[in-house]
Amino acid sequence: MNFTNKRTLIILFFFFFSFLLSQTTTSDSLRGEFTYLLQYKPNILNRDNVYKELFTMQISNKRAFLLVKTG
Repeated sequence: MNFTNKRTLIILFFFFFSFLLSQTTTSDSLRGEFTYLLQYKPNILNRDNVYKELFTMQISNKRAFLLVKTG
């Protein structure tokens, strides 16, 4: 089996099992969503270098998710 067929097979198995094992909850509803922007300068010599990261927290009835977006 060559590399492209093996890679395609792995990707198909990944998508198949991700859809098969994914959970759908219809009874859980979103209660709130909070977004925070974190900015920091890791180097005091180069003040123009600023890292910005967005943190989003989604809160539902039974669970909470923290999503990180680096920009």
